[in-house]
Amino acid sequence: MTRPHPRHAATIMLITAGLACGAAVPAHAGDQVRDRQWWITPMGIDRTLSLSQGSGVTICLVDSGIDTTHPDLTGVRFTGGKDLSGIGAPDGLKPITGEHDADHGTSMAVNIAGRGHGPNGKEGLIGAAPNAAIISVSFGTTHSTVDDSIATAIRYCADRGAKVI
Repeated sequence: MTRPHPRHAATIMLITAGLACGAAVPAHAGDQVRDRQWWITPMGIDRTLSLSQGSGVTICLVDSGIDTTHPDLTGVRFTGGKDLSGIGAPDGLKPITGEHDADHGTSMAVNIAGRGHGPNGKEGLIGAAPNAAIISVSFGTTHSTVDDSIATAIRYCADRGAKVI
């Protein structure tokens, strides 16, 4: 069983703690990919999804940009993003090429708001808040001053009403 980077687990815990009440998730039979989401049950995400899916919550993801064409992100609402790297898309919705982990932002977006794919979304990954809106703020460790970018990103997210950063 592959465990995600520790940043993933910490982010998922923050998302779970920051959700507002929403609609219930229908029961689903997971596939092999979903079955590898080991943190869903131990962190109580399966239980929180029955209480809240993040409707009305805006989550700001400060990372390497997001590839919104990922099949598990179909239908996710992306709003008001920004690029702080100087080489990404202006709205933060493009993975920054040249970074050692350019797909990290996409992976985190799936963990946050993934909706699965296939018939009735029963395949792929489900996130902790599939009905939340995401603000993507892209920054690069290679192309940016990381400390300044993170502080700027946090201010940007807070100014746009993000409930979870």
